[in-house]
Amino acid sequence: MKPWRFLWCLCLLTYPVSSIAQKVMVDFDKNATFPKYKTFTLKEGSVPGNPFASQRIHDAVELQLGSKGFRRAIGSDPDLLVVYHASTHEDISLSTYYSSWGPGWYPYWGMPISTTVTTSVDTQKKGTMAIDIWDANTKKLLWRGTAQDSISDNPQKNEKKIKKAAAKMFEDFPPKPKQ
Repeated sequence: MKPWRFLWCLCLLTYPVSSIAQKVMVDFDKNATFPKYKTFTLKEGSVPGNPFASQRIHDAVELQLGSKGFRRAIGSDPDLLVVYHASTHEDISLSTYYSSWGPGWYPYWGMPISTTVTTSVDTQKKGTMAIDIWDANTKKLLWRGTAQDSISDNPQKNEKKIKKAAAKMFEDFPPKPKQ
């Protein structure tokens, strides 16, 4: 197999994977001292339309924080206030294809006799999840994680995506203290 054919095949095989991958971003206050925080309270922000998604996000965030050594506050005196939000939107893409019949496209051959133009509309439902962590006493934002991915019609797939996104967000949480 010639090298250019191999590269072409590799590009075709990896393109769909890269186009459906989750996009996860994290930002935080570089001056915050995360080791002093021990407890948290989770609050739902805006999660329109799907109470199951809200519960799945709640469970995924609580699991991640628990695995990092944080515990849910008993009563009303937490160190951290964790608020999560979710939203959905549709991405629309247009694809136009031209096909023609006739003598050819070269100027000395003339213009094609007939041209068919076909445009297709593709929609893909996308979801965005944002998690904000605030200092409960000072009401200062300490950390924010966001994730964006396509939404499936299969609830089990969406649940896996929520868990995967939360795991990616909290992979390096809490951030290391400033040196």
